[in-house]
Amino acid sequence: MEADLSRHLFHILQRELPVSGVPDHAYPYMAVTVDSLLSGVHFPVNTRPEWIAHKALAVNLSDLAAMGAMPQSVILGLVLPEWDDVWVTQFVQGFHDLQSRWNIHFILGDVKAGPLSVTIQALGGLNKNSAMLRSAAQPNDFIFVTNTIGDAACALSYLMEDKMIPSPYKEFFEQRFNRPQPQIVAGLCLVDIANAAIDISDGLASDLGHILEKSRVGAIIDIDVLPASTALQALVTDQQRLIYQLSGGDDYELCFTVSPEKCDEMQKRMSEIQVNCTQIGKIVPGHEICYQQNGKAINIEMHGYDHFKQGN
Repeated sequence: MEADLSRHLFHILQRELPVSGVPDHAYPYMAVTVDSLLSGVHFPVNTRPEWIAHKALAVNLSDLAAMGAMPQSVILGLVLPEWDDVWVTQFVQGFHDLQSRWNIHFILGDVKAGPLSVTIQALGGLNKNSAMLRSAAQPNDFIFVTNTIGDAACALSYLMEDKMIPSPYKEFFEQRFNRPQPQIVAGLCLVDIANAAIDISDGLASDLGHILEKSRVGAIIDIDVLPASTALQALVTDQQRLIYQLSGGDDYELCFTVSPEKCDEMQKRMSEIQVNCTQIGKIVPGHEICYQQNGKAINIEMHGYDHFKQGN
């Protein structure tokens, strides 16, 4: 029966997509990423199926963006408690909307019975010498993030407490949490500019920490300049905002480091694609993140999402 369902899923997912226009030889190397989303862990159990599909694909595309890779194809593994034609149709629509936006080819799908979860493997093309790595940050690099951070964590807090998001901000926060937009264009524009990059999935403190660990450096972060949306500033205190921004996660924005001499070119490229970038700190010798406010060092202990401590 599962084989029949897998074939059915494959047929309804597969689409005739337009050719991307990028010659095969333009990207002689491949970037590969895989991620799983579990019901009740990465999304509430009553989340709309099209949102689940979008987010499952978006988080993988965000990983490719952090490497400066061009998305090319995906493989899907779907576990369902039961087959529901309406649910699957809506899931497929959400998946296809984002898939078609980037001309991504669907290679293979598999479906099994069990607790709801989605696993996606995404493949992207890149040039070997241009991939952005977590291990390439250098002392004196400036640290940047795209757009705003903390919005998804704020939205999740309302969902976890079963509270209604105030109506002026409801749609904004729903989109930020359920339909994150992978910064693919920004990632491609940062190739040959950024030294190191990562996407913010588990919180800025945690994800930047991965860069520091791999690059064997430290960082100073200025909490006064962390970019916050108008909606986030309207709903929470400064203290809570800081918690959401540093340890909340689910933003899927890019955090990256750039040498001082390349910052002007980076800002020019980001301006051309209309992506806001904020300088939030600097890479320094050491091995940990230090925080400052009003130009003075302060003590903050922040940890991002820990998958095993959270029970998944």
